[in-house]
Amino acid sequence: MKLLIALAVLLSTAVFAQQGQQEPANARGQGGKEAPEEKKELEHLSKKGFSRSDCRGFHKHEDLPYKVEITSLNATRTTINGPTDIVMLLTMKGSISDGEVKKLIDTTTTPSRLRSQSNSYAGHAQFYKTSLRNPFNFLKKYPDEDLGKAVKSVSVVAKKELINFDRGGSFHYETKRVQMQPVFMCITFDLTKVEKRKSSSTKKSHAFYLAEHVETLRKMFAPPPPKVEEI
Repeated sequence: MKLLIALAVLLSTAVFAQQGQQEPANARGQGGKEAPEEKKELEHLSKKGFSRSDCRGFHKHEDLPYKVEITSLNATRTTINGPTDIVMLLTMKGSISDGEVKKLIDTTTTPSRLRSQSNSYAGHAQFYKTSLRNPFNFLKKYPDEDLGKAVKSVSVVAKKELINFDRGGSFHYETKRVQMQPVFMCITFDLTKVEKRKSSSTKKSHAFYLAEHVETLRKMFAPPPPKVEEI
């Protein structure tokens, strides 16, 4: 009898041990492959550190210490899907610096597309959701004119609140709603450089898309990984 009880205990112990070894394998998914890890949420700007900018609804932040210089800015009016689908093709040249490294900006080969009444902005279908603050109407007044000469100042800005953005594939069920905090350039134009003013207002400020997130800018200035010499 004691021998039978001992055999039963050993058998149950072996079963539990086998189940314990199988659980991690099942957690990896079918075929023994590890389940894909969820993407880590990007770190957003701290609620502290914001200050006012010239662009309505956009703010400077102490964690955006970037300096942008613009040498040329051109907007070409055209249509894409039909006569009513008017867009401004935006090309820009300049530079951006983090205080130590300077990177060139040149969008002449891939101009940004800006629509009048649309959420599409900068060719990425995102982020610029308030047509009131959309610089479309300002740009279409100066077709094919270099507005770089009228740039008075540029500051790097962001919105305090996060923006819901549907990221995914070609189909609706592939999309995932995430919260982003895109970075913009608040460009102030000196209107006296491009037209004869009929009013006392001599400057105008608009926000132009710069980067998807502050991490995008940080990666731009990150040093390249060290080269590994092959033996």
